[in-house]
Amino acid sequence: ALDLSRTNAFLQAEEGIRDRDVTGESLPVEKITEAIPAENPASVPLGDRKNLAFSATLVSGGEALGIVISTGDNTEIGEINSLVGQVEKKKTNVLVQIDLVSKFIALFVVIVAIVTFCVAYFQTKMDALHAVSVALVTSVAMIPEGLAAIVTLTYAYAVSNMAEHNAIVRVLPAVETLGS
Repeated sequence: ALDLSRTNAFLQAEEGIRDRDVTGESLPVEKITEAIPAENPASVPLGDRKNLAFSATLVSGGEALGIVISTGDNTEIGEINSLVGQVEKKKTNVLVQIDLVSKFIALFVVIVAIVTFCVAYFQTKMDALHAVSVALVTSVAMIPEGLAAIVTLTYAYAVSNMAEHNAIVRVLPAVETLGS
């Protein structure tokens, strides 16, 4: 199969091209060699551009001959990639709350570690290395390792409850917005 992974090309193919990654077509599409009548070629929808083969598509059978018209970021897949790269990542309310709780826990752990060091060093007269060791052991023991597991189990429980009511959720964090 001819790999058009990095180019857009004018093409003549004998059997068809699988454009599913760009246009969503499930079956190979027959291509033509004639120009598509349009005042502005960019205004023609991707699925109607029957004289082009796009990057990330394959010739499904036969032979093909083409002229490369764009490469890399200038291809349709390159444009999609740049648009995906520009998407602003926004934290959901649950993630913001988890971050806040994590900061409070971290602050509390640091304060307790300092107090533990001070008690071990000044009151029990341990040497500094042992006092630091006791403070570190105490702080490590206080950090909840299961926090991520608890959040995941909570999401899974919510999804299973929704599944019982014939609701389908594709993205787990979407569950949290339903109750607000």
